[in-house]
Amino acid sequence: EPKQTFEQFIAPVVMVDPVAFTEVSKADEHTILMSSMWNLLMNIGDGAAYPEDEFGMMLSPSSDLDVSAASLFGSGAALSHPTFGNTSINFEYNEETSSYVVPPMGYTVQYQPRVDKISRKGKKYTLKVAYITSTTVLGNTQENAQPDKYMYYVLEKTGKDKYVVTAVLDSEDQKENTSSTVSTVSSGIAKDEAASITAFSKVNP
Repeated sequence: EPKQTFEQFIAPVVMVDPVAFTEVSKADEHTILMSSMWNLLMNIGDGAAYPEDEFGMMLSPSSDLDVSAASLFGSGAALSHPTFGNTSINFEYNEETSSYVVPPMGYTVQYQPRVDKISRKGKKYTLKVAYITSTTVLGNTQENAQPDKYMYYVLEKTGKDKYVVTAVLDSEDQKENTSSTVSTVSSGIAKDEAASITAFSKVNP
């Protein structure tokens, strides 16, 4: 499995800089929502046929977010569809249309993943992921860039070239059954993880 495949796959999760979780059911919903939305927006391609509201804002059906969440985290990632966001961007849920209003934005991503090590045990892959700040990646220096930190992503292979993220750990030896005492952020605004996600016009051509 080429590491680029993994880097591309986990990029929307790394962007959100999630608090570690040992299983998806323990992950903060904001992490799941935000990652799923970035996954959707990064992969819809140009000229996606999403409708717009009367203000020209793109409307993304909540069912697409569910599909995106399942493709990233597996079918266990159930979303309750609140409005969510952070200090720099807000995705408002519209109940009438069962869709999210996606504001026009340009994003600078705080972190990009660099997979430095892959260990495999059956269908389980543990990736040692270097968090590279975008400012250090001017030119193609990502390979030599000093990471801000390392996190371990546990992936499960679900089919040919298909994976889901099952855990994000602070250290490799953190056993999956460790009970975590870290309280999750339920306010929907997780630190300033994306104070750096500023507007990208890619979504609204």
